Parts: sequence; C-alpha cells; structure tokens
Amino acid sequence: MSRTWPARDAGGRLPAIVRRWIIFTLVGGIGVVVRLATLTWLWTMGLHYLLAGTLAIEASIIHNFIWHERWTWRDRSGGGVPATLERLMRFNLTVGLVSIGQNLVFMRLLVGGLGIHYLPADLISISLCALVNFLISERLVFRDRDHAPARAVHGKMARPRAEVSKMTSLRFPALILIGIATVSTVRLHAQDLPEARVRAWDAYVRLTEDRIRRELDSNGAAFLALDHRDDDRQRWERLLNGDIWIDRFETRDAGGDSIGVPGGRIHHWVGAVLIPNVTLRQVLDDVQNPDDAAVQPEDVLETRVLDRGPDWMEVYLKLVRKKIVTATYNTEHRVEYARHGTRRASSRTVATRIAEVADAGRPSEREKPAGEDRGFLWRMNSYWRYEETEAGVLVECESITLSRSIPLLARPFVAPIVNGVAEESLDRTLSSLRERIVSSSAAK
Repeated sequence: MSRTWPARDAGGRLPAIVRRWIIFTLVGGIGVVVRLATLTWLWTMGLHYLLAGTLAIEASIIHNFIWHERWTWRDRSGGGVPATLERLMRFNLTVGLVSIGQNLVFMRLLVGGLGIHYLPADLISISLCALVNFLISERLVFRDRDHAPARAVHGKMARPRAEVSKMTSLRFPALILIGIATVSTVRLHAQDLPEARVRAWDAYVRLTEDRIRRELDSNGAAFLALDHRDDDRQRWERLLNGDIWIDRFETRDAGGDSIGVPGGRIHHWVGAVLIPNVTLRQVLDDVQNPDDAAVQPEDVLETRVLDRGPDWMEVYLKLVRKKIVTATYNTEHRVEYARHGTRRASSRTVATRIAEVADAGRPSEREKPAGEDRGFLWRMNSYWRYEETEAGVLVECESITLSRSIPLLARPFVAPIVNGVAEESLDRTLSSLRERIVSSSAAK
C-alpha cells in the first residue's frame, strides 16, 4: 500500500525533523534578508566583497541563532546562560565556519572568478549550504542532551551515548571544512588551454564541418541545417511569419557519444531568420561590408575590416556579453565566402584572436594577459547559410563557442546563465542583421 511522504504521527502532525526543517527555512529566509542588507551596506561603505560577506554572515548567524533558540529548537534550549553561550559558540564554530568557508570559496569563484554581481552570487552561495547548516544544527548545535552516566562493558567504561553522538556528528562538519579548504586552493582564473582541451575542440569542429560540407554539397532541395532536421511545419510557418528560430545543437562522435572537453564546455546553437523582400545579392553586399552598416548588433561595440580579398576578409570586432556577468573582448576573425548556384551562398567565420578586456570603456582599459582571463570565451566559430526564396532571403547561423567548464556545485545556478547568454546573443545578431538589411533596402 502506498503512502504519502512525509508520514504523519498518530496525532496527524508532521515528524519533528520535518517541522524543524520548515521553521529552519523560514528563519533562514529572514536571515537572508539580514545578510543581504548587511552585505549591501558594507559594500557601499567600500569594504572588499570577501570581508563584507564574512561580516554579513556573522550578523545573520547571530540573528538566526536567537530565532532557533526561541522557536526552531526551543525544546532543546534552556539550561541557563552558560548553556546558551555554549550553544552559541558551537553554532559559530560549526555553522559559522562552514558559512564563512563557503562564502570565501563561492564568492571568490562567482564574483572574483566569474564576475557575477555580488548579490546573486551570495544567494547562490546561501542555497548551496542550507541543508548542510541544518544538519549541523540538528546533530551538533541543538543536539538532544543525554546525561546517561558511563557504564562498564566487559570491564571497560563505555562512553555515554551523547558523547559518542557528539564525536560522530563532529565528523560531518569537519569533512565539510576540509572540503572547503581543499576547493579554496584551486586557482579560479583561466589557465592556458591545455593540449587535451584543444584536441577535443578541434575534433568537435572537424566533425561539425564535415557534416556541414556534406549538407552544402548535397545539391538537393535541402540546403539549410534546418532542412536536415525533423520536418516541423509549425517551425517553418513561424519563421516565414517573422519569428526567429533558435535551437541548441550538438555534434557527436562516430559512436553517437558526446564529445567531452577536459575543463571546457562547448556551446553549439543554430538560428535562422527570414529577411523579407530582399535578394541574395543585397544580403551578401551588406554582410561583406560590416563597417558600412548603420545598425550594429547590440553585442558589437566596434567593427573594422582589416584586410580583404575576392572571397574572404579579416575583421576586427569588439564584443560584449551581458547577463549578470559583463565581459568585453577584442577579437579578430577570418571570414571565407562561397557561392552555391545563383540563389545560395555560405560563409565560414573563425576567430583567430580573442582577448578579454579589463576596465572596458575607461581610461585604464587594457587586455588581460593570456591565461588570466575568466574563460568565458576561448574559441568561436560560426557558419552562415543564405538562401533566396520568393519571400526573401533565409539566413541561418550555426554558432560554436568554447568556454571554461562550470564547477559542479555552481552548475545548477550558473549553467542557465551561460546558456542564456549564448542564445540571446544569437537572437540579437539575427534580429539586428534583419533590421539593418531591411532599413538599407528601404533607403535604396
């Protein structure tokens, strides 16, 4: 017979551990407000984010302890001032040390390493340690007082159960602190790309380009990457009605397995847009003269053509990526064009240089040395296809980028941000391309 969880006792009440967790969460929520308010105040006073975070934690620890004494574990409190002070000391030495330790690690990682704003970074840090802090409080700080005397077993004095429980529960926070100390020794800035990571990226690009080459050389009705995916009439209808289609993509090896990148993460997206009432010639004339465009993508701060030939050019782009984290880059790209009949064309763009910029837009602006960047953008390739139709020109972009990997504990919080940046950047690129070509066509 199935039953719902958590099971209720004979009186219909939730188990004590569940009730405590609910109250602990409520108290913790108020403590978060205290912590963030203190952090914001100290930050505006000019304190370093690590010191400000540590003091904000201590303020929330004292606040939470008072509530836990009077509400969460009130059945285990009492014993006068000495017992209360002892529990406060245990609370600081366990929950406090774990919170401060995780603050030093995750704030350094998220703010110092990844450049995330200090407030969302602190919320991520709090979420990661909520369960750990509850278990420590339950097992060690507000533990059941067992005053059973020592008893003889086989001629030896056995330890009281409370003392054994205390020793056992000490192992858990000790392991947490050791883990935090270990993680904190890891260098958080990006390292020079190791050979294994470069090989994995090269393998991914090679397999991707092999597939693209086969699709372009098919000489059939299918030309766009969209043509080679499962037929979806609604997708085509939305595209022809002016929507921008964007989807995640992945290249797999010959065995159908994902291609792992040691210490790295590949972001592969494909998007398409219809530019209405224009010809292929008009579109190619615009994309081959990017510095003449009156409308630039929001992500592009500056564009210059460095060199050009009949079917290629080298371009400088100053790029910016924004979503909680802001990163600016000086990049150089080689673009190669190919025609596939009178109504189709393609291009291949490879970033030949990527350098993250520090203090962008300020007099102190400078490029970060190789290996000292935050690792948001290490490699960048894009593959474009253009097909003229009766309604206009369908433009498709397949984008592949390489960034540093996301730490496992931070992945649930940071991965959606990273994926959102890649998707939104492609959306803005396609929408701005359509806008400027339509405006240019109307002006002419």
